[in-house]
Amino acid sequence: HPYRFPVGSSIGTFRYRPIEILPQTIAANTFSVRMVNNDASLDARNNDVPFVDYDSIFCYLNQLYYHRINHTLGTDSANVTIIYDSIADIKTFNGIGQWKPVLSKWNNIGDVLTGSDVATQFATVSKHNWVDFTPPTDPYILSYYRPKTNVVGTDTLCAKLQATYTAPQNSIGTYDWSITSGDGQFLTDSTANPVTVLWPVAGHDTIQLITTDPNGCKSYPFNFSVFVQSLAAAKFGYTLPNLTGGLFTDDLIAFHDSCVNTAIWNWTFGDGVSSTDRSPFHTYHSI
Repeated sequence: HPYRFPVGSSIGTFRYRPIEILPQTIAANTFSVRMVNNDASLDARNNDVPFVDYDSIFCYLNQLYYHRINHTLGTDSANVTIIYDSIADIKTFNGIGQWKPVLSKWNNIGDVLTGSDVATQFATVSKHNWVDFTPPTDPYILSYYRPKTNVVGTDTLCAKLQATYTAPQNSIGTYDWSITSGDGQFLTDSTANPVTVLWPVAGHDTIQLITTDPNGCKSYPFNFSVFVQSLAAAKFGYTLPNLTGGLFTDDLIAFHDSCVNTAIWNWTFGDGVSSTDRSPFHTYHSI
């Protein structure tokens, strides 16, 4: 069973923010936990470097308190769960940062699980199989990730055609689309999702999307490249049989493809016969 460290503070703002730790073996392991009941930016470590900078993957950190966890006996990994009051703490959290002195910043510790605590009805953020408890990396702080986004839609099409693009993630957030054509023409600045774009000219075009989630956190710009090709132009020639006296029924005619930007050919000869060859031959049996 996990051990719940009933840490909190009655100095300043009264807070009870426990941590649960569950070692992943039955070997002897000892931990010590402390809650620091102030904004981490007010403290400093390692030559007076304040706890301010953080990994760019984070949108924000908990500015009310942080924890310090030391693994004083044993080396086994452990599940670590930080329990917090999402109402009193004002913000929602979905990550954990660990102070890295060599980087002088709060570093993302990787994927976590979010949930709720039955005993307190508080929210939880858990890191499973965590092993990096080596001092002086003992400060831990609740964090919130920037939203991730991407664009789904066709990336190759012909000029003068429309295409629809969708941001499938962050469905309850807001969207900022910036779309520019290959000739530098600004096509749209939309906040809708999805968006429909008419690509006017050939070129290498760019769709840029920034999403904002309900907590006001913006994603980094996501760039989606679109290759708009020139329209196909139908053109052909033909060669008549080397005969005198004109063209007659059953003469074999050679048609020559002179199309521009073409990958598929559909020939119809007017007599019910068709071909998908690039440069077909055809015989008219009646005139």
